[in-house]
Amino acid sequence: MTIYLSRRLMSAYVLLQSSGHDYFVEGNDSLLETALRTGLSPAYGCSDGSCGQCKASLISG
Repeated sequence: MTIYLSRRLMSAYVLLQSSGHDYFVEGNDSLLETALRTGLSPAYGCSDGSCGQCKASLISG
């Protein structure tokens, strides 16, 4: 997953390298919440970041 942050807009542009899907995350929404809302099916186990299954890497920003 590649994440580009836009500090002025308080949003993040997310590009999933494995699938090519992209979307914007606004405000306090999590990457996982937004991915699920856009119809994607990312791997996750706990929904609160404690299990690490949905861990991503910040490539730029």
